[in-house]
Amino acid sequence: TSIAYPKLNVKIAGGYGGLSDFKDGPTHHSICDLAIIRSIPNMTLIVPADAIETEKAVYAVAQYIGPVYLRLSRAEVPVIFDENYKMEIGKGNLLRDGTDMTFIATGIMVARVLKAAKILEKEEKISVRVVEIHTLKPLDVDIVIRAAEETGAIVTAEEHSVIGGLAGAVAEAELFHQ
Repeated sequence: TSIAYPKLNVKIAGGYGGLSDFKDGPTHHSICDLAIIRSIPNMTLIVPADAIETEKAVYAVAQYIGPVYLRLSRAEVPVIFDENYKMEIGKGNLLRDGTDMTFIATGIMVARVLKAAKILEKEEKISVRVVEIHTLKPLDVDIVIRAAEETGAIVTAEEHSVIGGLAGAVAEAELFHQ
């Protein structure tokens, strides 16, 4: 908090985020870091989905004035974004349109929900929207509310406790929007 309250221009890169290093066991799983960082005033919280977004996030964070926590993963994930992708802090990404429900995901779970959305559409005829949230704080409330209003159902996916992470942020956005 000594860097966050005065809004010092400090960047923190956190490794071993979530379950990305499962080989080292539960002592190396950080499934409450997002809740901790979200609770600190003035902190910005970023969780990239793939290697390209991680690279873009590093550059965006370097340009950003203020304290930032960048959660890094050691997990191998498929490439989602191309080299032309422009990462904007605080803005979510609509990766797949759908009308029946929305998956909102962050970090390495984005690739998994994209795969799940394709399976649900093919096998169950369920049209799934996929929204990627790389910035959990400040959250892109508009993309969350729009997804809820347009599809009627939201499922979140993250490698974190349901308390205080992406699920908590999405629930808070919905609650405070009403």
